[in-house]
Amino acid sequence: MITNKVGLEAEFFCLENGKVAHPKGLPTDEFILLAEARGEPGETREVVLSNFLKEYYRIESVAGTNGQKIWFKDGYLKLTAEEYRNALKSMGRKEIAGAQNIHGLEINDYTDQLVEDGRVVGYNLSCGLHIHFSSQEVTEAEVSVIKDNFVLVNLPISIGDVSAKVELFRKTTDHPVEDRRKAVATAGRITKPVVTHIVTEMDKLLEKFQPNIQLKHRMPGYYEMKPHGFEYRSLSFSQKTFTSLPEITDYALKLLYEI
Repeated sequence: MITNKVGLEAEFFCLENGKVAHPKGLPTDEFILLAEARGEPGETREVVLSNFLKEYYRIESVAGTNGQKIWFKDGYLKLTAEEYRNALKSMGRKEIAGAQNIHGLEINDYTDQLVEDGRVVGYNLSCGLHIHFSSQEVTEAEVSVIKDNFVLVNLPISIGDVSAKVELFRKTTDHPVEDRRKAVATAGRITKPVVTHIVTEMDKLLEKFQPNIQLKHRMPGYYEMKPHGFEYRSLSFSQKTFTSLPEITDYALKLLYEI
């Protein structure tokens, strides 16, 4: 039996009094100005979307309770150089641990800096919509295990005036017992050629959904391997992708079922 699953994970900013702020009481990305909403993966559009939206609206409610508003309208936010420096002081440098690119792009060769007269005046920081892919083939079989019969034996002992007993198990002469058990073998179907194919096909969505500016973390071809499979990292999370989640989910599931 083959099980294909897709999961949605979105990054977004939190605004407080109209300004970008550190998220309060929310899970965050490696870059601590980005909060995250991650839905449990599912095998159908209905399950994938309901799992994600349930978590998204939970996080939206928590943010509101803490006096903040989540923001992702354009898929990126312009920070001043001072705001960016203050964020770095809080968390160190941003990294994409383990991220790879099928086109050979090196993320450190690109920048989100805004430069005027040779001076860095700000940064365009993007929100990502990460699509998780997993595919496993599960085989179940019932096997027989022959077990010997054992009985409990109490062996009395005495040392001086102290008496005690030791509990031992002794094999009986009766016939062995047959114990039937279920054995499950699981094989992952996410191989390197599968990753390359799916990432290449997912890149076709970028022209339709990406902002009209270059964002280093939203360049084509980015993915990260995970224990369950991998995640596609190039899409932005914006109002446009949010309203198109059914279409994006259908497309992701289609790619999985084609392998």
